[in-house]
Parts: sequence; structure tokens; C-alpha cells
Amino acid sequence: MTILNQSSWPDQALQRAHELLGYSPIDQLSVFDVGAHQGETLSFFLSSIQPSCKLNYYCFEPDPRSFAILSDFVESSNSQQPNCKICCFEVAVGDINTKINLNQSSSTLVSGILHPEPFLCQRVPDGSHSIISSILCDQITLDSFVANIQPLPPGKKILKIDTEGYDYNVLLGASGLLKQHFFDVVICEFFAVNYRLCQHYLWDLASYLHSFGYMFDNIYDNRNTSQGRLYTGNILTLSPAAGAALDFA
Repeated sequence: MTILNQSSWPDQALQRAHELLGYSPIDQLSVFDVGAHQGETLSFFLSSIQPSCKLNYYCFEPDPRSFAILSDFVESSNSQQPNCKICCFEVAVGDINTKINLNQSSSTLVSGILHPEPFLCQRVPDGSHSIISSILCDQITLDSFVANIQPLPPGKKILKIDTEGYDYNVLLGASGLLKQHFFDVVICEFFAVNYRLCQHYLWDLASYLHSFGYMFDNIYDNRNTSQGRLYTGNILTLSPAAGAALDFA
């Protein structure tokens, strides 16, 4: 399964979120980065926000290999950015608070909770999806995490999820926050073909977010298979208030 049009991955959705929230000056922005990997999304926001904007940033990354690099980057960024408060947590995020097995792939980019489909390593023969070990890690829910943040940060809030097919479980664990429209923007990785065992699909994510009143904006960062099938990408949705401010109907 050859993957095409990779050059823009994964900046389009982030650029769009920045554009949409720019309809009014942002004095304070909070980003919840689930599947932070080695800080790529953090780097985007650090380079995109105005110097006067106070950034509260929460990184969640369960793979120790990536977390070691991420934590160094966070420490360096906090020392260089006086308006930023960046925290990183070596945990998975899902639908319940528990211990869970993380499958470490040969490539840290595709480590995840869900096992790959049996044929995946054949269709992507570079070895990146091969499981090299399974480790036990802590899993939390976003509902429980935010409940422990006191005081809650003001300003705009963005949720970004990139968890290799586990994204629906992350949303399940944020149902209380979604019901309150806590996040102004939700960016969520999706898959439209079989990728991981027990995964949910693009339409499941969009439908679940819609059930809380989140407005679908568009698909970004999409990649296709060599057959021309939609493979993966990011969906972006807005809370009812954020959508109304932009005259979304």
C-alpha cells in the first residue's frame, strides 16, 4: 500500500486551526496534545503564536523513546519562552484510567495501543510498523486530567489527537469536556481503511463529535493509497460557539 502526497503531513490542520481562531486576538491559548511524539506539534505552535500570547501546553506521550526527546525539548522551550507553560506526561490517553499495553513499533511514529492489521507489515514493507516490544504504561482520561487542573486556564483551547487508530477511545474519555464544549477546536487523526485491529473510522469520529454539537470543518493532511483510496488524515471540528463566531451554520 504505497502512500502518496506526504509532503504536507501534518501541518494543514494546524494551520487551519490557527487561522480559524485568529478571528479575534488570542491572549491565552491552551493546547492538549495527545500523541505528542517528539514535539512536532508543539514546535508548530511555538513558532506560530504571537509573542504576547500566553501558551499553556499539555503533552501526552507514552512511548519512552519519544518521551525522552520530548521532555528535553519541553525543558529547553520553557527556559526560552517566558510566556509559555509547557508540561509533558509519559502516559497514554484513552477511555478509562487504567494500566494498558503499548505496542512499540520499529518506528516511534507508529507506536500505539492497538495492534496492526495482520497484512499491514506486508503492505508497508519498510519495517516501520513491526512490533519490537510491548510495555505496560499508565492510561488516563482527559476528563480526569482536566478535573485536576486548578485553576482552569482561560482563553481558547485546542485538542489534537494522533494515536494510531485509538483516537475514538481518547474522545470517549473526554465526553464530559465535549459536552461542555470545553475545546474550541478538535483536530483528530482518522483512518478510512483497515489499519489497526479494533479501530474506529473517519465516520465514527465525525459522528461522535457531531453528537456533542461540534461542527465539521474539513479534512486535512489527507493521504491516499496507490489505488487512490483515502487512507488517513486529520478532521477538524469546532465547538458551537467557535463555529457561530465564524458564521458556520
